[in-house]
Parts: sequence; structure tokens; C-alpha cells
Amino acid sequence: MTSEQRQNVENESKKGFVYYKRQETMLTSLKDLKTLRVKKEQFKEAYEHAMKEFNDINELLLTNMVTNRDRLNAAEEALRVLALDEFKETGNKKQVGGIGIRIMTKLEYDVKEAHTWAMDHKMALKLDVKTFENFVKAEPLCIPFVEIKEVPQATLPKEIKLEEE
Repeated sequence: MTSEQRQNVENESKKGFVYYKRQETMLTSLKDLKTLRVKKEQFKEAYEHAMKEFNDINELLLTNMVTNRDRLNAAEEALRVLALDEFKETGNKKQVGGIGIRIMTKLEYDVKEAHTWAMDHKMALKLDVKTFENFVKAEPLCIPFVEIKEVPQATLPKEIKLEEE
């Protein structure tokens, strides 16, 4: 056997060994994957069981939390409406108990027109709303189809301090 033939035999032998080891590694990995997937399902079932048990035990607490959240949201919204009414009537931005009014800038425009404008000005393939609106705020007179409005927004204090307390 020539040295070239011997080299070919060794190379084929190495290839076979590498192939065998790769197959062995893949089978081991598949077994590990199967075990991990089984564990995933077991953990999922245990989690779902624990959550059901928790929800059953704490049903009243969870219901009270949701009810209170809804009532809180409604109360905050009603207070914001009152604060905005007060602002419209008096112009007072600092109101009782730390309620405040801040003026927000709101841009109103046709999105298709804005997209066309952005394409014409090589700004984007799609409208980048944030960049477009920042540009409009910096150069308000340069885009005629945008209407800029000042919109009051009521802010509520995190810590409520009433004067009679």
C-alpha cells in the first residue's frame, strides 16, 4: 500500500469516526432535549395547579383588587374632568390638594400625507412618527398640513395632602 493510499484510508477512518461521534453527540443531545421538554411540561402543569389553587384561595382578595382598581380609575378620571373644568373656567393650573394642569402639545395630521412628506424629504421608508413630530415641533410653520394644538392635561399628586389635615 502506498503512502497516499494509507493516507486515504486514515482520512476515511477519521471521517467515519467523526461521523460516528457526531451521531452519538446528536443522540445524546436529543435525549437531553426530550428530558428538558418533559420537565417543561411538568413545571407548566405544577405552575398551573399552583395558580389555580392560589386563585381559588384568594378569590375574594383578587375580586376586591379588581373592583378597587376599577373604582380608583373611575375616581381619578372624574377628578381629572373636574380639574379640567376648573382650568377652563379659571385658567388656574395649580389647584386644590396638589392637582395640577400641564399643557401638552398635540399634533394632528393625516398619516398618509405625513408619510408622503417624509418620503419627499428622504426621512424614511416608513414614517418615523417620533422624528417627524420632533421636526414639526422644532419647525412648526414648515409643514402646512399639521395642526398644532395645546391640550391641557390634569395631573394628580402621588401623595394627597388636604389643607384641613
